[in-house]
Amino acid sequence: MFSSTLPVQRRRRDEGEKPFWISYSDLMTALMVLFLVVMSVSLLTITQELLEQNRVLQEQKAQLENQQRELELAKKLMDALKAKRDSRQQAINEVRERLQVAADSEAFRGRVSIGRDRMTVDFGDAARFGRSDYRLIPEGADLLRSFIPELLKAIDSEAGRQWFKRVVVEGFTDTDGSYLYNLDLSLKRAQSVVCALMTASPNNANSLSPEQQRRVRDLFLVGGFSFNSAKASKEESRRVELRLDFQVVDEEPEASAGLVPLEIGKCQLN
Repeated sequence: MFSSTLPVQRRRRDEGEKPFWISYSDLMTALMVLFLVVMSVSLLTITQELLEQNRVLQEQKAQLENQQRELELAKKLMDALKAKRDSRQQAINEVRERLQVAADSEAFRGRVSIGRDRMTVDFGDAARFGRSDYRLIPEGADLLRSFIPELLKAIDSEAGRQWFKRVVVEGFTDTDGSYLYNLDLSLKRAQSVVCALMTASPNNANSLSPEQQRRVRDLFLVGGFSFNSAKASKEESRRVELRLDFQVVDEEPEASAGLVPLEIGKCQLN
């Protein structure tokens, strides 16, 4: 009797337990799949964030590298600009020193002075004029003819040739008379200096050579400044000065105009 009923009861108990274990395994499988999905999504999100962060870092690195290159380029440009400024100043100092040595020589001592600020050459009383007069006195003409070769040698140095631009003959007047009258008078005084340089001296002792006259023609300009920049006295104001101009740092050298060899001609001042 017992033997016939026990297997039936055990089989019923096993059959009742099977649905429970199947459902639990399915649940665990589903949870595992869900966990894998969540992990995959999380890893994908983290990977995308890392890629985005890496892209941003690469862009920032590229920007920093560009900025570094720009800074290096700017430094090179500033160094080059400073080198040009130093070269220009060195050329000016060298030309000034050469002119000063010439002015301090026995032939010109006390008669020629070199300006420190405006790079001018002043010939003192020899380049003064009478009231309303534009004619250069013979002493002044001789002094100019004697000193101009020294000036040409000073600007012919290597540094001078690189930076020198021109010589401006500046004529000035006193304050008597109108502005336009003195403007014309000051211009004639500057012209009289160039006429003296282009004209042979009476004894032909210190006349400029044809080559020196050509240099004067090519390098010298004249300008009248009326009574601007007047001196303390009217006598000192009636004067001419030579001003040396040098190229600025960012200025391109002027191309040669290829001047044809014109005849010097005669001075047109009466």
